[in-house]
Amino acid sequence: MTIKAIPEKCLWNEIHVPDISHVVDSEDCDELDVLIIGAGYSGLWTAFYLHLNDTSLRIAIIEKNTVGFGASGRNGGWCSTIMPMSLDSIAHRYGRDQAIALQNAMFATLDEIKYRTTALGIDCDFTQGGSIQVLRSVNQVERAASRIRNLRESGYGEDFYQLLDREESLNLVQMSKTSGGFLDMHSAVLHPKKLCVGLAAAVRAQGTVIIENSPVLSYTPGQVQTQQHTYKAKVVLRTTEAFSSSFSQAQRSVIPLYSMMVATEPLSTDIWSEIGLDSRPSFNDGRNMVIYGQRTADNRLAFGGRGAPYHFGSKILPSYDFNQMVAQGLRSTLIELFPVLERTEFTHHWGGPLAAPRDWTFNISYDPLSGLGSAGGYVGDGVATSNLAGRTLADLVCERSTEETRLSCVNHFSKKWEIEPLRFVAVNSLTKLAMLADWKEDKTGRPASIINGIIDKISGG
Repeated sequence: MTIKAIPEKCLWNEIHVPDISHVVDSEDCDELDVLIIGAGYSGLWTAFYLHLNDTSLRIAIIEKNTVGFGASGRNGGWCSTIMPMSLDSIAHRYGRDQAIALQNAMFATLDEIKYRTTALGIDCDFTQGGSIQVLRSVNQVERAASRIRNLRESGYGEDFYQLLDREESLNLVQMSKTSGGFLDMHSAVLHPKKLCVGLAAAVRAQGTVIIENSPVLSYTPGQVQTQQHTYKAKVVLRTTEAFSSSFSQAQRSVIPLYSMMVATEPLSTDIWSEIGLDSRPSFNDGRNMVIYGQRTADNRLAFGGRGAPYHFGSKILPSYDFNQMVAQGLRSTLIELFPVLERTEFTHHWGGPLAAPRDWTFNISYDPLSGLGSAGGYVGDGVATSNLAGRTLADLVCERSTEETRLSCVNHFSKKWEIEPLRFVAVNSLTKLAMLADWKEDKTGRPASIINGIIDKISGG
């Protein structure tokens, strides 16, 4: 049977986006207080909270493309308290109290996003239905049980996380081969691009200037250089995520990992009766290879995962945003999870780069002496984390001492990635090893402990 190609287009872009660009005179942005590079979630939230802290600040955001062009407008729409690094890894480095403080800050962040989007009237399809990881093998059940034990020891009870039996899991989502589930109560889904557009409107209403289609060539303390203009600012903040590696200050600090997505046509009531997800929880399963999905507000399944290759030299090109082979793999995976989708039309596929630091740990940094700061490195968990980063960065700039400014991620600097070709070999090996681990566990029924140990060694986990 010939497999139909999935159209190359991003589902989230199919909304009306008002013109929010600003035609800038040479004097319009001279002697700014703060200039932010990058108009994604991190940059927009930072501008928003800077204004709340000090309404007198003259703030501008400069963007290479358009608002939400990067990961902020293309992600899976998981607004969750998940972090790329585990509590244990944070505790090992900074102590258990710091690990718990960071996780609690993420819980508070979800509430903050819900509050702000409601207060600002941002209709981004925000639905807090939790997140379920379906456990589909004995190995996955055992890993989830171990995780629950660790979380209980850290003080997180059933109002935070629950281990579900088979029947309880099927009541939420009717996935094939279900043995149980791991339920995260503090998670939501949303429409990523609607959130970007809403935030952009909010910061413009505060007086922040947004300059689109203006690639930054370089930045130094006190100034930012584009082809058209040299902007002066007391504070320069970089919030460019995967695109950070193009700047000399951030070379090898992160690498661009590509994640891809597919979306179905709107599904009928009959099909949804065989899938579930009535309360719109986000979902994945317990495999080693990362996958993620949600039921959209217009009743599609939007589903994504890793598996696209890392490109030599951390190269980012528009052509890499689409990968038919990976898209077909995601289609097959989704049908394997939900066989009722066998005859469903897949209407969209897209992707893009996300930023991964060497130790999988995001960073919020600011140097008051140089006036330079940055935030990012979310490894795909940035929808909520970017709000925490924006709030914290705004507090650092305004010299406010808060619980957030004392978190372990503040002024944490990951070691640099290896030089090429070591980086190319290592990163692409991680993908292959994750696939191998899933294959081995599926075929043997035993945990791929040795393979996962190698993955942890390479990734620094």
